[in-house]
Amino acid sequence: MNGKKVKNIAKVAIIAVIFLVIALHVHAQAPWPHPVTGFVFLSDGGTQAPDDTNVRINDTDSGFGNETVTGEGPLESGEYECSVTGNTGDNVTVLAWNASHYGKNDTIVLTEGPNKNANVTMNILKTGDADGDDLENFDEDYIHGTDPYNSDTDGGGEKDGSEVAAGRDPLDPSDDVTEAPPGPPVAVPEFNVIGLLALIGILSVVLAFATPRRKK
Repeated sequence: MNGKKVKNIAKVAIIAVIFLVIALHVHAQAPWPHPVTGFVFLSDGGTQAPDDTNVRINDTDSGFGNETVTGEGPLESGEYECSVTGNTGDNVTVLAWNASHYGKNDTIVLTEGPNKNANVTMNILKTGDADGDDLENFDEDYIHGTDPYNSDTDGGGEKDGSEVAAGRDPLDPSDDVTEAPPGPPVAVPEFNVIGLLALIGILSVVLAFATPRRKK
């Protein structure tokens, strides 16, 4: 192999390494803040929420979150603006709440530019328990990350509220504790007085005949 061929192979190898490094860099790029804006509405779906209504944004892929309130600075009363750290294409959930109701928008996907119209309607009772798992709706969404409309979010066989009360993870099916199904009922013989008296009478007759009599 002459020197020219060796140089050409070396150039190709260097170019390949450069492209590989660039590809790895793009793939492993660290999350960065993405602006998210929208409006919060009361339960009627048309009235904007008042100033200082709480809003939380969660990036369910990166695990980052941030909180703000509506009506800050030049924003309208029901308008909010906040940034969440993540990558383009991440799924984002927006929660908004007041003293009695809350709402959730979990249809947002982060884009390169500003993420607008991430609107939320607060039409769910905070203290309700829609799925009957002994956890309030708002606590499921805001604290535990469980589904307020599915009593067993992880599908492991135990209700979310039972797992939380026992200090287990309601999102991990491997730690669910389920009761064994009950076995067939044990048959208990009924107490029969007449049958018992008859048995005693029979035994008495048998013993009377079996006992040898003394000769006079």
